[in-house]
Amino acid sequence: MCDECCICLSVGCPTKINPSGGDGQARICPRCNNGSVFQAESQRWLEICFLPLFPFRSKDVWSCNICSWQVELGTYQPLVASTFVPPPFQMQMGYSAPMMTAYGTAPPPPAVYQPQR
Repeated sequence: MCDECCICLSVGCPTKINPSGGDGQARICPRCNNGSVFQAESQRWLEICFLPLFPFRSKDVWSCNICSWQVELGTYQPLVASTFVPPPFQMQMGYSAPMMTAYGTAPPPPAVYQPQR
């Protein structure tokens, strides 16, 4: 009958990340220093022929969107990204940039002292 029968099956255990509620605040990633860390649920699924059959492991994690950094919830808590605004630029004493006129050129140099004869 059928002496040489070959069946190819694809079997895998991928991990899927689903964002969970959390506190809704952006957190700072310790690896890439971006404010893109969020609280998520990590699930490992058994797949056969690219069809997920059932999850067999689930845990809550902190996950970064940019560099894919992950750590389990409770072991480490990333810092909350603040809305810190740097102070405005301040001129240093003893230095000033040349003043510009409305035409975009520097003003003429100050008059040079010429003694009377």
